[in-house]
Amino acid sequence: MLLTLGITFMVSVGIGVPITFCLGLSALVYFLQMGNLQMLMVIPHKMFGAIDSFPLLSVPFFIMAGELMLASGSLDRLICLSDLLVGRIRGGLAHVNIVSSMFFAGISGSAIADTASIGSIMIPAMKRQGYDTKFSCGVTGASSTIGPIIPPSIAMVLYALIYQHVTIAGLFITGVVPGVFMGFALMALTWVIAKNRNYPRNLEPWPFMKIIQVVWKSFFPLLMPLIIIGGIVGGVFTVTEASCTAVIYALFLGFFVTRKLKLRDLPKVAINTSIVTSVVLMLFATGSVISWLIITHHIPTILGNWLQSISTNWMVYMTLVMIFLLCMGCLVDPGSSLIMFVPIFAPIAASYQINPYHFGVLFVLNLQIGLLTPPVGLILFLLSRLGDISLEEVVKGTWPFLIVLVMLMMTMVYFPQSVMWFPHLLGYAK
Repeated sequence: MLLTLGITFMVSVGIGVPITFCLGLSALVYFLQMGNLQMLMVIPHKMFGAIDSFPLLSVPFFIMAGELMLASGSLDRLICLSDLLVGRIRGGLAHVNIVSSMFFAGISGSAIADTASIGSIMIPAMKRQGYDTKFSCGVTGASSTIGPIIPPSIAMVLYALIYQHVTIAGLFITGVVPGVFMGFALMALTWVIAKNRNYPRNLEPWPFMKIIQVVWKSFFPLLMPLIIIGGIVGGVFTVTEASCTAVIYALFLGFFVTRKLKLRDLPKVAINTSIVTSVVLMLFATGSVISWLIITHHIPTILGNWLQSISTNWMVYMTLVMIFLLCMGCLVDPGSSLIMFVPIFAPIAASYQINPYHFGVLFVLNLQIGLLTPPVGLILFLLSRLGDISLEEVVKGTWPFLIVLVMLMMTMVYFPQSVMWFPHLLGYAK
């Protein structure tokens, strides 16, 4: 079974077929090989069943909320607040880049969205102030990986829907501390590089009234993630209801607070949301067929027994999984990796008594790091266009940040309490 799926998948990928259709085609070839044409009905049945999900409705609403916040000019306000907080540190604009990504992560939930929106503003600004273009692209790409870690996170929604032994709310809460750690780690490396290269910092004084103005203008955009997480944790609404609330709040913010959102912007927002949502749902639908085949053929049990015959130490298993996912990140995009590997590795992690939330957040974090690894790293291609430099130059700028992120991830692997204390404090992820 695995041989048929693997060969079909690799051949279709090799000839340039989109990943979504590669997954569906692999399942189709497998059923045709069985010779039982009635089994073909499994494909549409599983595809429809996968997307016929109330929690999955949160995905398009979170995407739309991010698009609306971007159209409302909220990002400019968050960048001003970041400049107020960290602009005076050596390499000020680079730190502003990172902190802006941390703030915007609570709005977009997507690394690609963070790269496109923040990169289009910060990379040209950094270049004008004398920052090396490779460094500017590197810090932008690395900081954008925080997007799917700090809630809300589209990747975590999909993970919870694939592996239903965790809740979306629990994953959201568990992602807060790792996201903050990522931001601080990237800022520490940025400070070292900026000091060695003597990058500038913002030494202009901030009048008291301007400080008040910047903080006040940033208050309403920052309220978005607080509403989402506070509402979920407080039991006010479900994750799906939280995503709808986020859209309503983004509309209110754009029309009545910033007043930059116009009726003519809504069709573009709707189209962008529809495009991204259709890609996510098609990937989820076709991947669900592969997941069903993997589970019905007891692949996790077989692989888990084999791994436990090698070692019963959970650290060994986590190390092997993290290395495998880092390698796959060079070849497969994060969405496809979620669909293909969560049904295999998550049940095995449970057999090792690994906390499912600890495993889930690090799984998602690993896949985001894969966005920075060639040749498939989508962020690298986007940065190449934003910075107007070659892909090779972008890779040179990102590798120091990539190393720091991998080291941080492995630290959180071996010291679970560094990640789990916060969800335990709030009564999640027990």
